[in-house]
Amino acid sequence: MVRRDSGTNSKPPRVQSVARAVQMVDLVARSDHGLTAKEISLETGVNRSATYHLLHTLTQTEVLSRDGRRYLMGPRAGVFSTGFSRHQTPNQQVIASARKLAGTIRQPVIVAAWSPSGVTVLGRTGGISVASELQRGYAKDSHARASGKLLLALEPQEARDRYLESHALTARTGNTITDSTLFERELTAIRERGYAVDEGEFLPDVCCIAGALETGRGYVALSAVVSSRRFKSERELYVDELTRIANSGSIPTLV
Repeated sequence: MVRRDSGTNSKPPRVQSVARAVQMVDLVARSDHGLTAKEISLETGVNRSATYHLLHTLTQTEVLSRDGRRYLMGPRAGVFSTGFSRHQTPNQQVIASARKLAGTIRQPVIVAAWSPSGVTVLGRTGGISVASELQRGYAKDSHARASGKLLLALEPQEARDRYLESHALTARTGNTITDSTLFERELTAIRERGYAVDEGEFLPDVCCIAGALETGRGYVALSAVVSSRRFKSERELYVDELTRIANSGSIPTLV
């Protein structure tokens, strides 16, 4: 139905009233037919009086709307959704690079970047023959994905530690790295060679290889998705093509 804890940060927010309002909007958005004030109060743990005050503000600003006793998403919520899509759409250079790589290797290529939820899929091109769950908006298990490991490797140590404190190295498959020391070694190796590889760590029998593009707003990862059998026989091809596309797209040296 609805989830009380939808956040990804371990630190408490500075302004509790704003955090509670966001939590209420999140609950309504996830519900099937809206929620009553009583249901929202129970789900958030906020007393009824404070809940009504926050809901009144949210309806006055049209973030939420009312249908009888139930609170629904308001017209302003559509503006937020449109803005998110616009800001998270890869720029033309990234799109061209992804299409060029997919056309050369004849395999799907996924574009991913950081968002508040983690390393998030922004789009994909070249078909969906493997890893079909990696659709736009997917942000889970960054530690098990080539794009996630690559972008984590590029983060400053403090930011990396902050992320790993709030995201467990959960085993997706038997190949997933779940030991923190081994994971740090993996990130070091990625920085040294300039690309990341996931060999069946996210999905059995599926491999990914990722390189990063500098867009001016941060790094974006291009990740080729290949069956394990094909990856073993054509690995050098994917490395060479990814490196070539990366170099032509202003890839920084990973150090």
